Amino acid sequence: MEILQELESLIPPLSNEEFKQLERNILQEGIREPLITWNGILIDGHNRYRIAQEHDMNYETLEKEFENLNDVKIWMVNNQLGRRNLQDFVKGELHDELDKLNKIKGVEIYKEKSVFKGNQYSAPLSIIDNEPKHNTQKIVAEKLGWSTGKKAMFDIVKTKAPEQVKEKLRTGEVSINQAYKEIKKEENEQLKTQKAIEIIEKVYENNTNIYNGDCIEYIKTIKEKSIDCLITDPPYGVDIQFGAYDNQLSRKIENDGNIEDALVLLDEMLINVKSKLKEDAHIYIFCNWKIYPQFNQIISKHFQIKNLIIWDKLFMGMGDLKGNYSSSYEMIVFAGGNREFLTRPKNIIQCRFSDERFHNTQKPVELIKQLIENSTNVNETIFDPFLGSGSTVVAAKEMKRNFIGCEIDEQNYKITLKRLEDGK
Repeated sequence: MEILQELESLIPPLSNEEFKQLERNILQEGIREPLITWNGILIDGHNRYRIAQEHDMNYETLEKEFENLNDVKIWMVNNQLGRRNLQDFVKGELHDELDKLNKIKGVEIYKEKSVFKGNQYSAPLSIIDNEPKHNTQKIVAEKLGWSTGKKAMFDIVKTKAPEQVKEKLRTGEVSINQAYKEIKKEENEQLKTQKAIEIIEKVYENNTNIYNGDCIEYIKTIKEKSIDCLITDPPYGVDIQFGAYDNQLSRKIENDGNIEDALVLLDEMLINVKSKLKEDAHIYIFCNWKIYPQFNQIISKHFQIKNLIIWDKLFMGMGDLKGNYSSSYEMIVFAGGNREFLTRPKNIIQCRFSDERFHNTQKPVELIKQLIENSTNVNETIFDPFLGSGSTVVAAKEMKRNFIGCEIDEQNYKITLKRLEDGK
């Protein structure tokens, strides 16, 4: 009796325990069912044949007729699908094999009913019209008793899982869902690594430590426990456009469309930056009286709020000239670790804005320098995830501190680069 490896490979192997159980049954009861052959080639009963050979046992054979080897394979796959309790991954593999074999059979039928003209086969229209459509993912899923989602997961796992994982899938040690999640997890890690490399390359292109892009992605590339002080003026979600002219100061602020988005962004930034700050790092976050309650609630989830600093602008603000107080201050939430001040500063800072204007919510460099001087030493690192026009990094550079920062708006990013170059 002949055994073809390409046919035997279509039969899902038994586990060791399954094979031992079959062997015990055969030794007790004999080989009751005939081994099936085609032209003297074994096509069903390979495990029984192996046991018979090992124990010198008798067996019967049944010869079946098929037109060709492909038809034999189709019969073998259907036979396996119909007679055994198979793991889901094995069922999926068998259905894929069956689909491939049926395609081959379809091509053979097409050629039989076609006329060869020139250098190709041409089938009558009636043949083409009557040809059944190829199985879609939905049809195959229904045959397997799966959802289309599970079939999609199987296709990805079959393509991308390493062979050692597939072996575990075939034995049921790992499910399709588990393997799929592991593949997606690995792909996400690879994407994160690639994104981090792209960010780092982009930062070093301009020979500075600032990045034009999403701050959350950038923060993920920062070394753990490397930041001594965070100073930032995040979006407030007020959607204000200053002025009516088409210039830099009248442009809307990026990511400042509504308060809900602004609060989510602040929360996500703090979640990601926490591990990047040193244990004793100080945090300064600008806000105004309208947004302070929400900012306070979010910041206090992640850090100890130590004080509220009032920045007195030393000028009368715009607004209702007769029915309201002039708005002449902003607030700075002071939070973070327990590093000590050399001299205890007051929580009211007076600082007039005298810088050249580049941004509609720009903060004075002199104000930022006071915060830097209070909380850091020379060569320590300052981080600003919402740079705007770059006052924080300009101040840090003047104070001989290391700095890193991020700005999503390309125009503001370019302004920051120019300010660093010009030193103002």
